[in-house]
Amino acid sequence: MFHPLKQTNTPFREILLLEKAICYLKVNWSGPEQGTRGMVAEILKELGPAPIPVFLVDCSGSESEHIQSWLVAQANVVMDFKFGGWGEIIYLNNGQIIHFILNPKTLGWEKTKATLSSWMF
Repeated sequence: MFHPLKQTNTPFREILLLEKAICYLKVNWSGPEQGTRGMVAEILKELGPAPIPVFLVDCSGSESEHIQSWLVAQANVVMDFKFGGWGEIIYLNNGQIIHFILNPKTLGWEKTKATLSSWMF
């Protein structure tokens, strides 16, 4: 069975080395993020396996401080990007954020699906 948001063992620094990647940013301290995660997983199931890798990146806890630091730094580089624990999705090209969805739940099912589809295919 296809599990689009399965926890990855790939270190984040290796994800940043990929030509293209989509990352869903998970946190364990946000109730809204958990609801968003379910919605995004269902959308990804509908879209089917992506030709580019999709990662569930856990941004919780002390072991992920380097990920959180990188995300916070991106707010200075990528206009309008901020990490807030809403279940953000980032589209990376050679380690750079080129597109993002700050809050998929607020954006809504159809627009989130259309955006992900445009990134994937």
